[in-house]
Amino acid sequence: MRSLSLIILSLLTGLCAFAASPQLTIVEATHHLAGRLNYLAPGGSIKLSVDAPTDASVSWYHNETLIATTTGGSLSISALNSDQAGNYRAQWNDHGVAVVSSYLPLTIGTLPQSNFVDQTQSAGQLGGANYGSYSARLLEDGRIFTARSNYGGVGVNTTYSLISADLSTTTPIHYYSWNLPSFAGLLNDGSFLITQPPYLYRSPGNLLPFTLPNQLIREGSETYFKAKDLGNTRILLHDYPVVVGTERDGTIVFSLTAAALGFETINDTTVFADGTISIHGSYAPANPGESAPGATIRLSPDRLVDPTFTAIPNVPYHKVARPLNDGTWARLTNTVYQRFGPNGQFVEEWPVSFPAGATPYIAASGDVYVNVLGLGILRYGGTDLTWDPTFFLPQISTTTVSLESVLLKPDGSGYALGPSGESIYQISYLPTVATVDNTDRIPVIAQYPVVENSYESTIGPVQTWTRFVDDATQAPRAGTTFKLHCAYYGTGLLETRWIPLDGTQAPAPSADGTLIIPSFSSQYAGRYQLVVSNPAGQALGPIVDFRPTESPRLVNLSGRAHVDSGERAAVAGFVLRASPPVTSPPPPLVDVLLRGIGPSLADFDVTHPLPDPYLILNESDQGILKQNDDWRDAGRLSHSVLNRVGAFIPVYDSLDSALFERLAPGVYSALTMAKSEQSGIALTEIYLDANGAVPSMALTNLSLRGHAGSADNVLVGGFVIEDPDFLARPMQILVRAVGPGLSPYGITSPLSDPRLKLFYAAGNLVASNNDWSLSPEATNIAAVAAQLGAFALAPDSLDAAVLITLPAGAYTAHVEPQDSNEGIALLEIYVVDSSPSTQD
Repeated sequence: MRSLSLIILSLLTGLCAFAASPQLTIVEATHHLAGRLNYLAPGGSIKLSVDAPTDASVSWYHNETLIATTTGGSLSISALNSDQAGNYRAQWNDHGVAVVSSYLPLTIGTLPQSNFVDQTQSAGQLGGANYGSYSARLLEDGRIFTARSNYGGVGVNTTYSLISADLSTTTPIHYYSWNLPSFAGLLNDGSFLITQPPYLYRSPGNLLPFTLPNQLIREGSETYFKAKDLGNTRILLHDYPVVVGTERDGTIVFSLTAAALGFETINDTTVFADGTISIHGSYAPANPGESAPGATIRLSPDRLVDPTFTAIPNVPYHKVARPLNDGTWARLTNTVYQRFGPNGQFVEEWPVSFPAGATPYIAASGDVYVNVLGLGILRYGGTDLTWDPTFFLPQISTTTVSLESVLLKPDGSGYALGPSGESIYQISYLPTVATVDNTDRIPVIAQYPVVENSYESTIGPVQTWTRFVDDATQAPRAGTTFKLHCAYYGTGLLETRWIPLDGTQAPAPSADGTLIIPSFSSQYAGRYQLVVSNPAGQALGPIVDFRPTESPRLVNLSGRAHVDSGERAAVAGFVLRASPPVTSPPPPLVDVLLRGIGPSLADFDVTHPLPDPYLILNESDQGILKQNDDWRDAGRLSHSVLNRVGAFIPVYDSLDSALFERLAPGVYSALTMAKSEQSGIALTEIYLDANGAVPSMALTNLSLRGHAGSADNVLVGGFVIEDPDFLARPMQILVRAVGPGLSPYGITSPLSDPRLKLFYAAGNLVASNNDWSLSPEATNIAAVAAQLGAFALAPDSLDAAVLITLPAGAYTAHVEPQDSNEGIALLEIYVVDSSPSTQD
């Protein structure tokens, strides 16, 4: 049997796939924009690095022109000028295979002004790296209050700290973990409350006498409340059902319930310098599942709802009006900026339009600071929210930074915190245009684009933007509209355009940095780059990669045949190849499910199923690897595996057979055999299981050898063509039905005159052939077979063959006798061209 599998299968050579490119990065730079090493002023220098072998001869390219060759993966360039702006890449050979790095865009010119002054604290001084979130607020005396949260382990672990006004000292004041008291609030004198006894501290370990009001003690659960200064040494405490004012020792001054204020819950409070209190609360939603409506109200000096204050209703998702320094209020919705007077009366509103992926934040001055993903923070101010070109805080990392991490003093100076709080940057504000020279400066483009995600919610359509990454999770699919946005910052007359880098079809003209492809197809499968120009020059944005990472492939084989003893076993052959090819050990492995289905076919109206099939897995170099009689004894096989690959689940005690094995690249065959005195219809199946990931291997050529007759005894091979990059790329395949051509290989009763029919899944006939030599494609069929290493068919043989290009989908090939003579036939399916359509 081993020799037979070697005869009927042929290895395909030259299977190619585009692999992920090594990343080219900047490890050192001078004269660059804060946080943006690829934005350099003339005269600056850089050091490029790529993960290449230390002894490799690396070629370095600038705009596809060779500029240097080094040993190892680093290159230094000094005294840069505007002519050296452009795209850089590196290339070397690894075991005879060309390895090409990603592109790295460099922008060189007169840099825009940044409001970063310098870096004043490092991660080590802040307590080291941490996973999770980081928030901070600026206190009146200049100190910074910080909260670092780590979501590792059980629950949330948070460290609260105070950083001195000169940033020289960091003092931890409280630690919260699972089942420990959480932090309730920091008061202006530096004391703080926690939510379990003994509650109030002057400093860690320095307890102050405090009695928590009974209204804030929950029965049978952890106490939860928030605390704020109330003025005159008093404290304001609130929980969802109640708000309580106390003296410094906890003595109650007043207590109000949410119901007494007209709310179902109290969400937050605001305390003003004169001791006035505003309550932000929610009402019960009108219908289950809807967002709870709410409003902001003000309390009078006697702690009643102030009738002179017009309640400011919230918009969905608790967009609450914010009090400003001048005593007025402001609020942002998705489309408008609204201003309210001191007594809550509506004054006016303006439509707003911020860059895609932006998060706006209203400062106490009334200005709006907008955090743009991948770009940084911009400022919009004045009576009509005009963009202020004098304020720019570049994003210092590709990690998203929350707006609350920008701490501004009234004069606009302050601090910016790095992602997860690993560093603090001093910032300054340039208050008037008069302080800024009128030199034209090159634009700045976001470090990465964002992709649009739209969905319907209970309040209508919602549009969100998330960071775009070049992987299968966000890859555009054929026929869909694809919208990608890359924000930019710049002055003067700006022009934007997306340019194709691989000769692919140009996208629609860019509008505000948005790449729109109305109906994606393989014609757009390439790399694109945003270019923004103004009178100072042009800036190069990130490169987005729509090239296919995998080739169209054959996945899953099912073969149905009448199985009997001897050479009338059903033999399914398959070849596993690494995808993409590997040049060094260890070889990749993939889980393969193989099944020999007999009795369960009765559930699908097969009248004569094989009662008890036996399954054998052979490997061309090792012979028998595994065998199985009953599928319930197949080791690692489980219902989750069957569900994952889309295979039906037989009843537990059925006599169908199965194997679930981890295989390396190679040539294999699966034999579905009949036990003594048995015969019937059997189904042989092969599934690749990558457990939800991109498989490390692909099925290249498939074959099925079995008895071919008429009616229920037709030899049927099912196969699926898949495009893992969703580009709907077609695949050219060679399908052969060999009967007489098997005689030289020891088959004693071959099918004398096979007829081949190829059907789409819906049952539509897409191709057929009786005698391959009479086909108009006969010359090409012979040439392709020789190219693929398939054994030659005699020029005048009655074997059948079809050379055809098919779109992705499910197909079945039928092999039946042209005359009344039945016999053994071999159905073969070869991939003719499996390389991606776009290469470096």
